[in-house]
Amino acid sequence: MASREQKVKAANDLPMGSNLKPLDIVGPSYHIYTPHDKVVQSQRDSTEVAVRPLLTVPEHWIHSLTLRHQHLDTITTSTVPLPPAPKRAMRAYLDMLRGFLLGDAYGRAEKSMLLDGSLRYIEYNATLRSIGMDMSYLGTTMVGKRRLQVLEDLIIDVVDRSVPGDFLETGVWRGGCSAYAIAVLRAYAYAVALEGAPSQRQTPPRPTLRSVYNRRVFFCDSFAGLPPGDGAVHKGDVGWDKLTYVSASVEETARYLLEYNLMDPRIVFVKGFFNESMRPLQQRVLVPEKRGIAILRLDGDMYQSTIDVLYHLYELVAVGGYVIVDDWEGFPAKDACEDFFRVHQLHVTVHPIDLTSVYFQKLADVRVQYWRYEQKRFK
Repeated sequence: MASREQKVKAANDLPMGSNLKPLDIVGPSYHIYTPHDKVVQSQRDSTEVAVRPLLTVPEHWIHSLTLRHQHLDTITTSTVPLPPAPKRAMRAYLDMLRGFLLGDAYGRAEKSMLLDGSLRYIEYNATLRSIGMDMSYLGTTMVGKRRLQVLEDLIIDVVDRSVPGDFLETGVWRGGCSAYAIAVLRAYAYAVALEGAPSQRQTPPRPTLRSVYNRRVFFCDSFAGLPPGDGAVHKGDVGWDKLTYVSASVEETARYLLEYNLMDPRIVFVKGFFNESMRPLQQRVLVPEKRGIAILRLDGDMYQSTIDVLYHLYELVAVGGYVIVDDWEGFPAKDACEDFFRVHQLHVTVHPIDLTSVYFQKLADVRVQYWRYEQKRFK
């Protein structure tokens, strides 16, 4: 049996993105690139004060908290069965991180931004935040606690079942949700490594750690707000560009990743409106590298933005993988999904997450009728 020191060494030697080449693809209206090296170098070269991390890296958190749990286990007794110490340490880290992403960690300094586009806020309302019915002030995601928990559950599920592919989010705002995805991947892999070698009889088997660490996380956004929209495509697509609060620059998003100590070689920024960036992403990155998608998270609100993603990326979602639709009830995105299901004769079981968000599992391969996208015949 491996000693504690051997387990720690093995965990610290895990290769983060070692088999992935850096990306830097520039087009007339899009940019697809891995920001890690550029951002880290700019921090070193900057004559101004560099961004100071608020947190240490996931691996350090989990290592320290594992030791604390192990010590407490020698002096206390639980009334219920407990997971291994590394898994409890992972849970503690992810719960802590969620507090920063959602804004809860800032206490009374956090506010609840109203959803009416007025740029007004009220005192922090924990009930609204739990179900994603306000917008964060100091946090970096507006999805609420329930959606983050489901996201974590789905990531661990695809890893445990060895569903191939990356995590890809379209519409990231300040990047909090995608940041949580990279944190879950790193935390889960490290916790599993600290547990040591798996039993041959273990069912299901533990994930191959290299396969966990070689999953990319794509942040897809215009990083300039929502597009104007076309009422001829869907009557609900007009006026979204007036919502200035949901606009965050690529520099702002990178800064938050640095603050959380989650800037990672596997992160890819895809900058551009989806009607201009999804085709190059498909044709110049995902298809040539034979990369599938294990989890596709749609957060584009609008009909056109959702259609842009589905027609270019749904075919690449792995069978057994998941699609999360952040904007379902009351959003044009729901109509886009249902039209896509209908014309492709897809029978989808939609699982509610909270009042507005849902997810479903892809159960079979489908050949996307791309001619419909070219001719704008979506119904």
